[in-house]
Amino acid sequence: MHKFLLVLSLLLSCRHSESQKGDIPTEFTRLQLQQDLDQLISSLEEDHPGLYWYQIRTEFEVSIRSVEKEIENGLNLLEYYASIRKLLAGIGCGHTRARIPTSRMEVLVDSMWFIPFNISIINNGIFLNQPNFNEIPNGSKLISIGKYNTEEVLTELRAMIPSDGFNISGKDHYISSNFQQLYSIYFQVQPPAFDLSFLENGSPKHIEIKPVRFNELNTEYIGEPLLSLVDSHLDETKILNVKTFSEGALSSNGFDYYNFMVETFKNLKDTNTKNLIIDVRGNGGGNDDYGAKLVSYITDRPFGYFESIKVTDAYSGYGTIVEEDGKRYMTSHRDLAVQHPAQFHFEGDVYILADGGSFSTTADFVSISKEVGAATIIGIETGGGACGNTSGSTNRIKLVNTAISISIPMWNYRSAIRPQPCGHGVSPDLHAIDLTHTEVDEVIENTLSLIRNKKRLER
Repeated sequence: MHKFLLVLSLLLSCRHSESQKGDIPTEFTRLQLQQDLDQLISSLEEDHPGLYWYQIRTEFEVSIRSVEKEIENGLNLLEYYASIRKLLAGIGCGHTRARIPTSRMEVLVDSMWFIPFNISIINNGIFLNQPNFNEIPNGSKLISIGKYNTEEVLTELRAMIPSDGFNISGKDHYISSNFQQLYSIYFQVQPPAFDLSFLENGSPKHIEIKPVRFNELNTEYIGEPLLSLVDSHLDETKILNVKTFSEGALSSNGFDYYNFMVETFKNLKDTNTKNLIIDVRGNGGGNDDYGAKLVSYITDRPFGYFESIKVTDAYSGYGTIVEEDGKRYMTSHRDLAVQHPAQFHFEGDVYILADGGSFSTTADFVSISKEVGAATIIGIETGGGACGNTSGSTNRIKLVNTAISISIPMWNYRSAIRPQPCGHGVSPDLHAIDLTHTEVDEVIENTLSLIRNKKRLER
């Protein structure tokens, strides 16, 4: 339930009925809301070094005026929170986030109703991803849920979720993973039933669905090893699964990242492995150095990882700061230095599997791997930016009146890649989608097929 409450606090918006608001404070004076907005804008301008990376100042000012106009018309807490989330999403920074304190969310859980099925987003469509649900064929494309068509649902949800630049794949990955909560939060679900429309054999079909309470949802999470090396069903080919680069998550689960990588790549050499698939789908990032270290295991030449890390004038935290051309840069981060191949670096062919859940450090890893030609990238565009991101050291503030908490990242990383238009994730060399409603991992199978065909050509 803790994870669910965190999702609520991160993503709660304004579409609740009065019965859903419970005892949460909903009314604030216009002056109080304006004070909180002023506090937020001041903190962003002082601490966020990527504030104008993907928007110009006049665009930001227009967004501010839009919130101010809504304040003048009067807002309750949830409506104000929605306005703040839209403002932050406009920055184009996946690490800049807002949430209402978890304690206030607890009031909502028992009073809310939820849709009882999961979905996947594929090519801008919403598809059922729950076997044996009400006799609806798994994988059916949904047309509408309740009174909202799926295009409207996607547009609304995407507008509230932060991402790097103009990236959509990261937004869609998050929506797919948390759709039951998100739909109920943003569009409200009420008993006794709502209409679900979907396509069956190319024709629209309608069915009534009963919403459920939280305790009726299947929220059980079956964990997988955070790090693992497994055999594939293809000779001389192994799969390295890296589910996270989080130092805390790995250590709490008994993993020493550096030792694991040494043993893994020694194993690959000892077993004469020719093909390595590195699966970082759904890896939300973590320790910078973990990503750089993994690149060092799949390349045979020196490489750059970060080109620069910029901070604002107000930054006074960790690191050696140097001013250059009127800008301030951190110079002491270890991954700004030239990186070198690891002792047991892999000498075969490498294939990296990435998707919209490949964010932050993971996107850095994929971007540099592609830049140095260390791997073939397979899947869809990463959720994290190809050019870098704003993350690292973070200032967490609480708005004085509404108690909404804001996370403001303070390091603007630029990846050591050749100049290119920024604003999107790393594009794959081979586009492949995993249809999660099937029992086959299509991305893995496409990769193995690619390796088989390459073997045939080499004979």
